[in-house]
Amino acid sequence: MHPPASASPDSSASIEAQRARKRPKIRRTTFACARCHRRKIKCDGMKPACSNCVQAKQPCNGILDGESKTVIPRSIAQYLQEKIAEKEAYLQKLGLDTESDPSAPTATFGGPPEERPRTRHLQRWDLATEASRSFSKALGRSLLSSEVKFPTGTFLFASSHLPSATPLPVDAEVKEEYSKPRGGATALDQIPKAVAERLVTNYTEKIAPLYPFMDRQDLWLRFTRVQNAQQPGATPSSTFDIFIVSMMLAISIMTSKFNDSSKVASTSERLFQCALQHAETLYNTSFEALQGTLILIQYSYLMPRAASLWDIVGLAARMALELGLHRDPDELPGNPFTEVERERRRTVFWVFYAYDRSICATSHRRLGVSDESISTKFPTGMDDEYFIENVRFRRIQSELWTVNYLRRGMPLLPDENSYAAWVQDIENRMITWRNEACAKKPARREWCDIAVWHGFVFLHRPCPRNPHPSMESLIKCFENATQVAAGYWENAHSGFLKYSWHAVHHGFEAAIAMLYTIRHCKEQLKERYGTRKILETVHLFSSLFVLMSERWAQAHASLESYERCKSVVMRE
Repeated sequence: MHPPASASPDSSASIEAQRARKRPKIRRTTFACARCHRRKIKCDGMKPACSNCVQAKQPCNGILDGESKTVIPRSIAQYLQEKIAEKEAYLQKLGLDTESDPSAPTATFGGPPEERPRTRHLQRWDLATEASRSFSKALGRSLLSSEVKFPTGTFLFASSHLPSATPLPVDAEVKEEYSKPRGGATALDQIPKAVAERLVTNYTEKIAPLYPFMDRQDLWLRFTRVQNAQQPGATPSSTFDIFIVSMMLAISIMTSKFNDSSKVASTSERLFQCALQHAETLYNTSFEALQGTLILIQYSYLMPRAASLWDIVGLAARMALELGLHRDPDELPGNPFTEVERERRRTVFWVFYAYDRSICATSHRRLGVSDESISTKFPTGMDDEYFIENVRFRRIQSELWTVNYLRRGMPLLPDENSYAAWVQDIENRMITWRNEACAKKPARREWCDIAVWHGFVFLHRPCPRNPHPSMESLIKCFENATQVAAGYWENAHSGFLKYSWHAVHHGFEAAIAMLYTIRHCKEQLKERYGTRKILETVHLFSSLFVLMSERWAQAHASLESYERCKSVVMRE
């Protein structure tokens, strides 16, 4: 046998050089400020400025790392405070009120006192007109124009319960796919008349009663005009007719039973593209424009990547305020509306209200209009109790959100000592609402159950009003979070879950609240439920997010964020 030949010095050097090239560079965090790092002197790391910079009367900036030497603010908090102060000074220079509440229609927009309304009655009406007019005209065309760009990227709102407060990037090609004009036959023309009639029947009988912002007879008339537009002597269809019919079919397809979800989604999106080519009515504030905006919200519930729900519900809020829908028609000067028009205005407003509360509370944003500013009565003669029951629940949800998260107590919460009684009252009202709603419509128990379970999580989780809940509240939060996971998983696994946006947001909020309770009262939970039950629920949320990611690609961000938090809690 021959001894192994030793490697030559040259070959050893080349091997080491290759290893060095493959070895990843390690970036070490630099705690010294930029000035001390540059001068190679010891930095005490004091904030907002180190002692050396204070003594030298020099600005103290941070440095990202020793290699890139990228300069960053020494104190992020101080940097943001300075930026806010600059913006406030700029707004004051323009004569705008920086202390106003954007959700309250009684806020002012600055200006000389003599130019403001002299009565509360006129002040409310002026804001509804002026604020909405300025914002609607500025944003309407950019948000809802097929000629410019439609917001196809969906914002995963609320940095409090999703990994990023910024919108996830969307391919420019995908955005352009929605907005470019189409030649030849449209998706609407390609659907056989018999199939289209079945889809419209499904929409008018099963979907429209849930959110009745358009009269069902009117929907059929629009469909008939669109179908007969090519026949001689027929009543011509308007662009708004084509928009509404295209949206109806797109929504109806998404809510029907199907095996190939990708094919159904593709057909629905082609109809959505067709609708956007006829969305001119939505550019200006009008009653029809508001109805068109509401049907866009309805579609985005089912197809979250189609549009930004937060942007669209904000646009709907400005339209509703400008049209004065938050005030009952009987209060308006001269009462110029017929009985049918009054009922229609009331119905459309409460549909908007239900959407606004659902989206704003779920995404942790300000309300479009405060409850104290609303005087509109409930519509009468509704043939489906679901709509009214939905609005009643949204009013409870609105109060919960206002007190716990916006921290506006009066008149809902007279003093801090009454908080415990208020929490118990909210619990009782939600349970009573569920019992009454299920007694009227037993088939909707699943929806009512999930709504109340998530409501209990919303009530008992840490919040600005109660950042450190009691042990009893945390246990209730855990119990209802497990129910939310089981309820959404059962619906999603069976194929009955249609509203992806709500499922992802509600599921993520419940999942993070559950991890919080496990971290802060694990012994009590282990004693009551056992380790096996806790682990099953923890992993069930992971399975839910994996399943939802197949339907909505951007939901994968929730899965990644949850897995990071879960790994930390499980290690502990």
